[in-house]
Amino acid sequence: MSLDLLALNDSAWTSFVRDTPASTAFHTPAWAGVIADTYRFRTFGAAVRDGTGRIVAGVPVAEVRTLRGARKWVALPFTDTCAVLGSVEPAKRELLNTLAARASAEVISVVEVRDHVDCRLIQNPVAVQHVLRLDADPEAVRSGFHGSQIRRPLRKVLEEGAISIRIGTEASDLTSVFYKLHAQTRVRLGVPVQPLRFFRLLWDRMLATGQGHVLIASAGGRDVAAAVFLTTGDTVIYKYGASDEDARRRRANLVLFWHAIRTASLGGWRSFDFGRSDFDNAGLRAFKSNWGAEERPLVYASTRAAATDSAPSAGERLMASAIKRAPVALARGVGYALYKYAA
Repeated sequence: MSLDLLALNDSAWTSFVRDTPASTAFHTPAWAGVIADTYRFRTFGAAVRDGTGRIVAGVPVAEVRTLRGARKWVALPFTDTCAVLGSVEPAKRELLNTLAARASAEVISVVEVRDHVDCRLIQNPVAVQHVLRLDADPEAVRSGFHGSQIRRPLRKVLEEGAISIRIGTEASDLTSVFYKLHAQTRVRLGVPVQPLRFFRLLWDRMLATGQGHVLIASAGGRDVAAAVFLTTGDTVIYKYGASDEDARRRRANLVLFWHAIRTASLGGWRSFDFGRSDFDNAGLRAFKSNWGAEERPLVYASTRAAATDSAPSAGERLMASAIKRAPVALARGVGYALYKYAA
């Protein structure tokens, strides 16, 4: 088998992604293009072909740089999981082994693929993922929610009728309404704010073309919570969420997630991906599990072993403290300058 590095708009690559049942929104050229054009990354499809020239395994890759200028190949940055596509396991192994060899020849410091493939690369457990199986009957899905943590409080807040949900229909619903809540949330958590350009491109390349949507929760005439979902393939992926303090008190997120899950069930999607959670984030893991989602390990294949100590460094703690005290505009500036190096 031979390794090819293909442009993501190459017809052979786009056909392979489109025709592979396991592909998700994270495999689409649109998603990689949003990342590439926001952060000025080079992207390509890494693929191996059989003797007839047919692609039998592949994964999208971005070339990123560290603060010190070292180059890395990541499949894909800012993406919770991006499985190597293909129906034959030996082909997947061959892809990653030959990709690592190619990277070494091109003086790439690290190769990281966000999937667990039995190959010569190091398998690093990095986090967990929560996936909820859907049913055509949303009430069958709701019956699997935790009674005291989700089902009963959800019923109460629905009966009160104080929370309304709408789907974003224009760019400003993402780039203004969501982004304002997003920036507030990131500052509250002490992490840099993603560039506004990312969300502008996300709307243009994905949401406006039917590959996702933004839901907005309102209470008392105010927008208090919002979330972004990607919907390509048979899986709805919860990618970004944001809320203010009033949303927590009113439990607006319960109504927002129920609306998303119910709509996905009625729309014929097969699973609802709650995304990645760090090992030490017990509260978030419990919240996702309480919706009936199955917790699965997230294991990445890499040419380098992951650090065993997940505790933030002194520099990271200092930055988090500074962001929490900073105006939103400053946190956005830090994100604009530094966010790409988190890839």
